[in-house]
Amino acid sequence: MFYSPLRYPGGKGKLEPFMKLLIRQIGHLGGTYVEPFAGGAGIALELLKKEIVSDIVIDDLDKGIYSFWRSIFSETDRFINDIRNIELTIDEWMLGLIEKPWYTYIERDF
Repeated sequence: MFYSPLRYPGGKGKLEPFMKLLIRQIGHLGGTYVEPFAGGAGIALELLKKEIVSDIVIDDLDKGIYSFWRSIFSETDRFINDIRNIELTIDEWMLGLIEKPWYTYIERDF
């Protein structure tokens, strides 16, 4: 089972068993896994959950994906508060599309 909060097309999480084997074979158990094309971060999260690695570093060229992960790790309480309190309506969604993409709101200080 994959534990990413994003269902991201591409599904690199399926490669986790291979990465686990590779990390063991090259002697990097407990190291840091760096994923420059995070997407849903399926591999990174699985390796961390299974304690194959002790740390993960994730990034993504897509500004929306980058901002999503940055907000979860850097502004967790604010992210949760916004999910709980921002009214989910078509008008709110359209406001984000027309006036300001959602990621510019989340990334305000990045």
